[in-house]
Amino acid sequence: MPSATITILDNPSEEDHQAIVNPLLAFNHAQTGDDRYEQIAIMLNNEAGGAVGGLWAM
Repeated sequence: MPSATITILDNPSEEDHQAIVNPLLAFNHAQTGDDRYEQIAIMLNNEAGGAVGGLWAM
């Protein structure tokens, strides 16, 4: 298996965005015939139910 590196970018470029989105849309379209997508969020909440972090995807 080829090696890979995870990089966290604090200011990703439009080129970075397209490098992620274009293959995902192409895969989704090939599998389902549809390349639409919806926003999702994965929330990290404290014991009181307040948001303390998470991930946002579009």
